[in-house]
Amino acid sequence: GEEIMLQLRGLDPGKVFDQLDSARERMAARRFVDRISGKPIGEVTISVGLTDVFAHTDMGDALRAADEALYRAKEGGRNRIEIG
Repeated sequence: GEEIMLQLRGLDPGKVFDQLDSARERMAARRFVDRISGKPIGEVTISVGLTDVFAHTDMGDALRAADEALYRAKEGGRNRIEIG
């Protein structure tokens, strides 16, 4: 899987969680198929490590917290959001 980091400014962490969780649910509900063969290719899951940058002493701490939360999400079964 791919890892992507987003930095969002001026947004309430609770609202960000809700929006990401909604996107995660919509993506997991989709069933993807190969355009040529028409055969199912499986599902796409989203695992997220979310943190509030301003809750940490510096950017490095915030990135570590988000990364640790991401790995908790993956280890906890994937397709989930963990907060760091």
